[in-house]
Amino acid sequence: MNYNTIAVELLEFIKSATSPYQVVEEGYKNLKGSGFQEIKLKDPWKLKAGGAYYIKPYGTSLFAFTIGTDWREGQNLRIAAAHTDHPGFRLKPNAEMTSGEYCKLNTEVYI
Repeated sequence: MNYNTIAVELLEFIKSATSPYQVVEEGYKNLKGSGFQEIKLKDPWKLKAGGAYYIKPYGTSLFAFTIGTDWREGQNLRIAAAHTDHPGFRLKPNAEMTSGEYCKLNTEVYI
């Protein structure tokens, strides 16, 4: 595993995915390029053992999963999830503040 390559790929992803919509779009491109198949919520699912699938129900939602090669219909699932929120700090107008010997930037939380 080349950690330098992984770090470069992560930085490229971060640069191109600066909003929840772009995170989903970049994720979608990565999944599609890795052989995942899109399925729709409204359509019947024809899942197969060893399959890799994704669902993109909204502009800011993306669900992906794989199915083990030994899976049989009716068996249990295990799901892991994450979200694409972009909470962060925004600088307030006239943000510069001094406190003793320190210069600080006044921020507000953006959620």
